[in-house]
Amino acid sequence: MRHFFPNTALRQPSLGDVQGVWSTGRTTAARQSRPRWALSRRVPGAVADIVAIGLEVLGLLAAAWWAATSLYGAIAPPLAEALIRSTLVITMLHVVVVHGLGGLGPEDRFSYTAAIRSAIIWSSVIMFVAIIGFLLRASIDVPSRWAMQFAMLGGIAVPVMRFAGVALARWTRGQGAFDLRSAVVGTTASTRRITEHLEKHPWLTVSICGQYADLDTTRSGLDDHAGAGGMSELIAAIRRGQLDQVIVILSEVAPERIATVLDLLAQTPVRVRLVSRLDPAPRSRTVFLGNLPLETVADPPLTGLAAATKSVADRVVATGLLVILAPLLLGIAAAIWIETRGPVFFRQDREGYNCRSFRIWKFRSMHVRACNHTTLEQARRGDPRVTRVGAFLRRWSLDELPQLVNVVLGEMSIVGPRPHAASTRAGGVRFGEVTHDYHARHRVKPGITGWAQVCGLRGETDTCEKLIRRLEHDLYYCERWSLAFDVRILFLTIVTVPFQRGV
Repeated sequence: MRHFFPNTALRQPSLGDVQGVWSTGRTTAARQSRPRWALSRRVPGAVADIVAIGLEVLGLLAAAWWAATSLYGAIAPPLAEALIRSTLVITMLHVVVVHGLGGLGPEDRFSYTAAIRSAIIWSSVIMFVAIIGFLLRASIDVPSRWAMQFAMLGGIAVPVMRFAGVALARWTRGQGAFDLRSAVVGTTASTRRITEHLEKHPWLTVSICGQYADLDTTRSGLDDHAGAGGMSELIAAIRRGQLDQVIVILSEVAPERIATVLDLLAQTPVRVRLVSRLDPAPRSRTVFLGNLPLETVADPPLTGLAAATKSVADRVVATGLLVILAPLLLGIAAAIWIETRGPVFFRQDREGYNCRSFRIWKFRSMHVRACNHTTLEQARRGDPRVTRVGAFLRRWSLDELPQLVNVVLGEMSIVGPRPHAASTRAGGVRFGEVTHDYHARHRVKPGITGWAQVCGLRGETDTCEKLIRRLEHDLYYCERWSLAFDVRILFLTIVTVPFQRGV
């Protein structure tokens, strides 16, 4: 169980803890008065943590340099190497201890007491290094005068730089840069009281953007927030990228209706939280916003540094492959044009991240007359529409290489669920109508290759059973993503996919 902002009393609250009338709009108006850029450019909490640690590291490096120059002026190379080595070791040890002992967290980003905690951790690190150095006689290369002065200056630099980091984080928070754009589902009196509680506590970094009813036909009791409406309006707002989090407050509603709402929201790439119940949902986590317990029912597969890491890795790898494979791409384009005069590329709308449409790039593998850019009839084994060059390209999956451009543009990833056209059918039924959780695969960007493909699920998806098997593999990937998993899939793609039998 995680606790956010533990300075508040962490007891099981009742609705009396959040009593009050419906918000007059004062807090909402204050949030809306913030600069426009701040509301549209959120800063992940991990970035604030990195900045805080970076400031401490800069402070320690400055303290080491000041101690060395004040004592020795010009430093001879052998002594300089010893001082640099000692400084780096001690600084990195401090960073590791701060992170390992929970010196970074939601409460520390905005709390000035974190500066005192950092100073205590620094003192502990210095004592540990001194004891180890004495026992191992490893301190003979480092002058004791420099070590003592570095320890004292570091004891000043660490809290000062952490204080500066907290001040910067508080100012940034005041601009709304940390706010999670949140919607509330519920129309009861309890919903109103809890929403006011969330709105009037800026420490919670929650910006309420709208209140929605749990049924499309239920609109009574909605507030004046922008975007108010039923579940259809809520899903539409999520698809437009206007929300980061949905808080479900349906304590006075039948469990079946709650389950329906949660099941629908779980297919979207936003965090879904439920006001804590007596019977927590399976695999849920409870967090505290102030003294309000919320179950985290669903989390986006990729957020913060994980999403940034994957995005950067995708673009770097895709750009490198486009450069390396340029001669091959030109050769394939020439072969397509020589065999069948016409466009080299085939472009078609596909469903991507958060069900947003994008235009996919592929080498054309069919005769020009057979290419349909609006509807999709899946290719079959021995399909007469496929050209001889196209058959070769499909056999070795070379027709997918232009999708590296989609990756560079940020529309796709190297690894992820394969993108489908909205009109694609399995057994005469649209993919989105085969199973209710089909759209959960759109919580991550589509990929050139994926877990389903390396597991042998390639080629035509002509039955509902085949689609469901692929969907199971796609959701498995979404729930268990890691950089190592991506590397594994890439390796398996290289060694297995070209030799699989498919269209």
